Amino acid sequence: MRATAAAGVAASNSTTGVLAGDTLVINGIAIGASIETDDTASYTGATSSVRAASAIAIAAAINKQSDRTGVKALAQANILRGTGFTATSTNVSVFINGQTFVVQTADIENVIDAFNEVQGSTGVVASRYGDGLELKAVDGRNIAIALDGATANILGLAGVAVGATAAAAGAVTYYSTVALQSDEAFTVESGYEGVSNFELLGFRRGTYGGALGDKISQVDISTQDGANDALRAIDAAINQVSAAQANSGALNNRLDVIINNLSEGLQNMSASRSRILDTDYANETTELAKQQIIQQAATAMLAQANQQPQGVLALLR
Repeated sequence: MRATAAAGVAASNSTTGVLAGDTLVINGIAIGASIETDDTASYTGATSSVRAASAIAIAAAINKQSDRTGVKALAQANILRGTGFTATSTNVSVFINGQTFVVQTADIENVIDAFNEVQGSTGVVASRYGDGLELKAVDGRNIAIALDGATANILGLAGVAVGATAAAAGAVTYYSTVALQSDEAFTVESGYEGVSNFELLGFRRGTYGGALGDKISQVDISTQDGANDALRAIDAAINQVSAAQANSGALNNRLDVIINNLSEGLQNMSASRSRILDTDYANETTELAKQQIIQQAATAMLAQANQQPQGVLALLR
C-alpha cells in the first residue's frame, strides 16, 4: 500500500498527502494522525521534506493500532533509480539530505563514490543500476535531493526529478512506501474526510491479505509494477509458509514436552508401585543371610557350652 511520492513543496493534502486522524480506517478502526516525532531519521531542513508525512511516521501511526486491527505496517526502503548516465567533464554541486558535495561526473563510479562518502550523514547508499544510478535509504526515510544548474542525467539519474539548486530550499523530496501485513484478510477504507488525501497517500479501498490476497497466477509481469506485485505476492506466500512452519514447529515442540513429561511421570509411578508391591530381593537376601549367620553362631556357642561340664567330669574321674 501507498505508492512512492515526490514533492517539490511541503507535503500536504494537495501534494503527496498527509495521514490525518480522519484519513485511514483499517478493519473498522480509525488510524490516528502520523506525528513527526515518530521519525527521527528523515532530514527536515528542506521545505519539501516533512517527517510527519514520511513512511516511517505513517507506519508508526498504523502500528499503534495493530493490537486492535491485526495489521502491521513496515516502512519500505526509499529507492530512486535512474535510467541512464551522461558523462561530462564538469564538477557538479549536489545536495542530498542536508549534505552538499562536489561530484566529478566523467565516470559514474566517481558519482557513486561521492554519494557513498556522505552516506553516514544522509542515510542514502548509491550503487549501479544498469546504465544508471540507484539511491537507497534502507530505513524508508525521506530523500531530499537537488543538483546545481544541471540535469540529473549527469548523475545517472535520468528520469528522476531533482531540485535545480544544490540547496535545501529547492530540493525535491521523495517519500517511501508503506507495506501492510496481516495473517488474515483485512479491509482498508478512507475516513470521513473523503478519498482525495487517502489516495494521494497511495492507499486504495478494498480487502487485502488472507485468502483474498494477490495470487501468482493473476499477476502480470510484463510491466515493472506487475513484476513488483509478483515479488510482493511471492514474498507474502513465503512468509505465510514460514509462519505455518513456525507454528507447526512450536506445536510439535510442545507435544514433545508433554509426551516427555507423561513418560517420566509414568516411569515414576511404576517405580513407586514396584517399591510398594514387589519384593526387594537384594534387601531380603541380605536379611536372610544375616539371620542364618546369627542362628549358626548361636548353635555353635550352645554346643561349646554343653561340652564344658563333660570336661570337668572327666577331670574328677
